[in-house]
Amino acid sequence: MSIGESLLKQGARSRTALALAAVLAATSGTAAGAAGTGATASVAVGRGVAVVFDLGDAAADASVRADLRHLVPDLWDLVPPGIDGADGVEEITVRYRGKGRLGPRRGYPQAKAETGPAPFEDPDTLPFVAFNLATRNEFEVRFPRTLLHRLHAHALARGINREVRLSGAPSSPAGAPAGGETFTPSAWSGNVDNRVRFYGVNAPVTHWERQRVSDFGGCSATLVGPRHVITAAHCMYDPDDADPWADDVWIRVGRNGTSWLDEVYIDNDNIPGGQVLWYWVPGGYISSQHHQYDIGLIVTPRRIGQTTGGWMGWWVLNANTLATQSLWNVGYPACTSFTPDGTPRIDEPNPAPPDFCRTNHLYGDVNTCAPAQYTNQDGDGWSRNFRHRCDASAGNSGSPVYLNFNGRGWGVTGVHIQSLCGTTAGNPCNAADSVRPLRASRVTPEYSGVISFFRNLYP
Repeated sequence: MSIGESLLKQGARSRTALALAAVLAATSGTAAGAAGTGATASVAVGRGVAVVFDLGDAAADASVRADLRHLVPDLWDLVPPGIDGADGVEEITVRYRGKGRLGPRRGYPQAKAETGPAPFEDPDTLPFVAFNLATRNEFEVRFPRTLLHRLHAHALARGINREVRLSGAPSSPAGAPAGGETFTPSAWSGNVDNRVRFYGVNAPVTHWERQRVSDFGGCSATLVGPRHVITAAHCMYDPDDADPWADDVWIRVGRNGTSWLDEVYIDNDNIPGGQVLWYWVPGGYISSQHHQYDIGLIVTPRRIGQTTGGWMGWWVLNANTLATQSLWNVGYPACTSFTPDGTPRIDEPNPAPPDFCRTNHLYGDVNTCAPAQYTNQDGDGWSRNFRHRCDASAGNSGSPVYLNFNGRGWGVTGVHIQSLCGTTAGNPCNAADSVRPLRASRVTPEYSGVISFFRNLYP
């Protein structure tokens, strides 16, 4: 970048800051906004990209106005939108939803039954719900789909989607157990549970890619940025709970029993001053719990990836390409769990005595996941779900389906969300379902664009 280009870029960002200040003043009723007045105003965040705020009656709420600062990305590096954009401008709309409720998680979160068909989707926009745990403010952030695709392309061009290693720890082949443990067969893919505990009791996790995986309040999750954690939406939001947003839970990266690399406590009452803690979940999941929206991200208060040696990337690959790759899954299964109605689950790891199942330890299938049976296409023809055969059970929700794509680095291509059969004595898998009895949410180009947006919004 030339000096002139740098100065132009700095000037554009300065104008953005001034415009945002004017918007904040306008929403407090003390001055006119940059564009519009009162509860609705907009601010430019890039060449041809703007954020439009619709605050309604909450415009006078100081905490809502303060949150606006955390919802304005820096997108000046993006190439301007083409003629397909409305008047050459793409608008991210931020609408205030109200105060959310949060509380401790109990047990192991499980995917909910879908409440009817998938909701109607606007062909031009994709909504996410942003929840600030510190202020309990909920916002609907509606992204132009054209912008999400450009953000996805931007991530690929800049390598934002690639893994980052901040240490020299070697990467060992995935799938190789550390010990030679043996397990009693259980009802999973092929009616056999091929999971092993990869490391000894309370022993450190030594494989670089597995060190990116963490437990999260009875679920599993993965670092895909310095402060960006991907998991299942149902691990973050439980519509059947009076306090649906998860609080008072730990994210422990690279955990194996009492060993882990670093931790963040998700607690809305204990967020360091000047820092933020956000949940981001597709709006479709909030309204319907439909499985194609069962994916979400957490923005942690600090850059935990800086202290844990780096983070995984993410890969968006078509079905034909994935069929040529070796995909893996690891996570933190429960050793004793129940369905929401109290029925005992029978799909937990069942090692031969004396090495019984250990909670909070890292387990994974020694075989590859072999995704297939893609479903729930978005408007661009990308299926948001696939089925796989890497054995999993309660506690594995949110765990990564990941790969080292052609040796170009480890990345997440989906998150495990659900066991379709074989969970209890009353729902055995038939021969066809037993081949791939598990479901994952897939990282599509649009979801990749949202991750890229978060990486720009919270570096």
